[in-house]
Amino acid sequence: MPCLGNSSFSQAGGGLFKSFRNNPLPGPTIPYSATFPLCAGFRIPTDFQMARYPGLELVALVCEPSGTKKLVSYWTDESHYRVHVDSLQRDFSLPAPDAAGFLTNLHTRKEHFWKRYSWKEWIVGAAALFGAVSALHNNVADLFDPPNVQVAFVDSSPMDVNSKIAFSSQITILNDSAYASTRISGIAATAKCESDGKSIVFRPDVSTIPLVAAGQSAQLKINGALPGATPKPGPPDICSLEVAISAHTGFFRGTGLAKAAKQVRVWPTQLGWSKLTLVNDPM
Repeated sequence: MPCLGNSSFSQAGGGLFKSFRNNPLPGPTIPYSATFPLCAGFRIPTDFQMARYPGLELVALVCEPSGTKKLVSYWTDESHYRVHVDSLQRDFSLPAPDAAGFLTNLHTRKEHFWKRYSWKEWIVGAAALFGAVSALHNNVADLFDPPNVQVAFVDSSPMDVNSKIAFSSQITILNDSAYASTRISGIAATAKCESDGKSIVFRPDVSTIPLVAAGQSAQLKINGALPGATPKPGPPDICSLEVAISAHTGFFRGTGLAKAAKQVRVWPTQLGWSKLTLVNDPM
């Protein structure tokens, strides 16, 4: 068997010296080493398994130029050595060690941290980190996520009304967040017409807006009338009905704002001597 080239050295030795590098001496335990003189024809048994000797970290043959061989063993600590060295000497027919003692003042070549791990370990570590961050975000989204709401009129086409009737328009509020619920803190709706430029307040049909869960939506109506819009016979007065939604998500983020608008055409109630009736006029 070649000296300093067997699998026991490459596998156990690598782990031993890496552990020394990551946990420099002195540590909670001090490794122990023992060297045994060998006869010229000694060979490590082919069925040798280090697991039979708890605490044994490395076994290697050292060949001197004169042909003399020695068996070098490294143990986790002196306690493991004292308990299990007899079994190793019996199985290998080893004489008493010619040198034994603690392994101290160890120096190893500095290794870059990215070389200590394989690319598989990096991928697994990154996946685990991503999973942990995702799980943590799911649990604290209600605390830190900013609001993400959208508002839109259910029917975005222009609405035809006259100044004598009250009307309503339905809107949809969408919570576009994938994790956090959103609390609607305010609804402001106004209509402004080109004829007088005044703003008229419209009000929602509910007094309390429910909490909108993540990815869900809520619908409500905006009610009001435009009595000030009194267009002369001819083209209708063009008004803009605008709605603004204030939403709050979490305890540490600000309030978000979403807006939508639609056109309202206010027709005259009479054209010449003929009275006009709209399809949605209750009269």
